[in-house]
Amino acid sequence: MKACHNCAQPFEINSKDAEFYSKIQVPHPSLCPTCRYQRRLAVRNESSLYARKCDLCSKDVIAIYSSDKPFKQFCNDCFFGDKWDAKDYGRDFDFTKSFFEQFKDLQNSVPRLNTGSLNNVNSEYTNFSSDCKNCYMTIASEKAEDCYYCKLAQANKNCCDSDYLWDSELCYDCVNIHNCYHCIGLVQSQNCSDCLFSYDLKSCQNCIFCYNLRNQEYSIFNKSYSKEDFEKAKKELKLSTSEGYKKAFHNLRKIFLTDSIHKAADIISCENVSGDNLSHCKNSKLCFDMQDTEECAFCAEGDAKFCFDCNNIYYKPELSYEVMSALQMYNCKTSYYSHYSNNISYCSACYYSSDLFGCISLKREKFCILNKQYSEEEYRKLIPRIIDHMKRTNEYGEFFPIKFSPFEYNETIAMEWCPITREQALEKGYRWREKDIKEYAKPTSKDILACEFCGKNYRLVNQEIQFYKIMQLPHPTLCPGCRHNQRFFFKNPRKIWAQKCSNCSAQIESTYPPERHQKVFCEACYLKTVI
Repeated sequence: MKACHNCAQPFEINSKDAEFYSKIQVPHPSLCPTCRYQRRLAVRNESSLYARKCDLCSKDVIAIYSSDKPFKQFCNDCFFGDKWDAKDYGRDFDFTKSFFEQFKDLQNSVPRLNTGSLNNVNSEYTNFSSDCKNCYMTIASEKAEDCYYCKLAQANKNCCDSDYLWDSELCYDCVNIHNCYHCIGLVQSQNCSDCLFSYDLKSCQNCIFCYNLRNQEYSIFNKSYSKEDFEKAKKELKLSTSEGYKKAFHNLRKIFLTDSIHKAADIISCENVSGDNLSHCKNSKLCFDMQDTEECAFCAEGDAKFCFDCNNIYYKPELSYEVMSALQMYNCKTSYYSHYSNNISYCSACYYSSDLFGCISLKREKFCILNKQYSEEEYRKLIPRIIDHMKRTNEYGEFFPIKFSPFEYNETIAMEWCPITREQALEKGYRWREKDIKEYAKPTSKDILACEFCGKNYRLVNQEIQFYKIMQLPHPTLCPGCRHNQRFFFKNPRKIWAQKCSNCSAQIESTYPPERHQKVFCEACYLKTVI
């Protein structure tokens, strides 16, 4: 057992872990999996977005970088255009300084892409999304169309205010759903249509306030109704009013906390895995929200093979370590915001490249170190020297320290999954962004609304208004951020607790926090009771 250098908690490196580290030639990690996870999250700003102008063409854009950041940010056209060259910021490696110090200096000067999105159509107001069309404020999504205020929407159409959804259409306020149609307030469900404010349904239709049902229709609180009585009861809910919608959502929370039975882990068609929300995975441990994954560990949100400690990795990345936010990478180490590249290490925002080390914002380049171009022979000769230097400074194999993140801690999703106070952040040397008082001014226009929870101002865009009309829903009274936080309640922590089955007392591992006292069953008891 090793002691984590950050939290001092003991953690194990087993033989399979050691084999992976040996294969990719990195030292064993000095931090426990939880602290490594937090460190990666601290470079991913998903939803702290700012209205800015492109620093090259002056076009109005949204950006993940606030105007007080030291480097410039470019719109997509300018960033990938030929009016500038990131190699102009290149520099020699200084063996008298630590690598992270040198990378920070480079980071403070090289321009960045305004968001993390690629290859989208009419979807400028998205972040970390690719191959999307007509989307607005949709985060971490691929192949989504006409989606608004969604997170991790994979191949969905006409969805709004929903998170972690796949192959679904006309859904609202949903979390963890697959292949669903015209559903509202549906959580952890598959192959359903016209279901409202329900949990853990499979192949159901026309259900309201239901849980743990299979192949049912016209049910309310798990009781069957005739079609006529069902429609009458549905109408009485007055879901088109704010008051009726809030009452219905309150019922959903109660169902989740006290009424429903929870399977210890939601694992579908997997072999030899641990974690939660996994489908078609094999030989992977402590992974979360992953699909079609093999031989991975400590990963979340993606589809990958032979990857350790990676987050938000899609389009089949392989043989990568300590990576955040990547598409289709191979042999990538300790990098973030980089896509379609091979054999890169310690890079940020590099695209369609190979054989890079410590580079930022390079496109279609190879054999560069700190953005400086080398011949292949020079590159191959210098890299071992740099790695030896970083091993002596205890940097090699470690992800970028949180204090060197380009973002303040509370701008990033680290605040969502690993929340800390302002005082705790500053004590550790992390930066913290203070609230902008101007954001909370009273509305001066009928088009601007004030969130009834946090007071923050927000607007309803035309596409959103049309969606509410089609779905016969009231306009939301919460801002997008508070609506997301309300849904995040249904996402369990990415942490495993040892506990006992609520039915038979068998020992189980689960992501449900013990202090909630929910009914969590082992798989055998769950199958006997629910299926």
